[in-house]
Amino acid sequence: MLGGIGLQELFLLFLIFSNWVVILFPCWRVFAEAGFPRWYSLSQIVPVPNIIMLYYSAFAERPIQHELYQMKRHSCGGVNEIG
Repeated sequence: MLGGIGLQELFLLFLIFSNWVVILFPCWRVFAEAGFPRWYSLSQIVPVPNIIMLYYSAFAERPIQHELYQMKRHSCGGVNEIG
């Protein structure tokens, strides 16, 4: 016993923290690549906001897409060309 914490409790804490690392690291990268703030990945820890952020990130216009659209619009002189 380590100050009232047994081996089972330590193992449970290890599982919880390792699960956070396994979930947060890829979410951190995905949000960064999409142009969203990286701290949005912290919402994956909390049960209800993680579902909300999943849908938000799936259907919202990504900042990187908005910047790309603006650059294309300015470079084409306002004409939208395909190809």
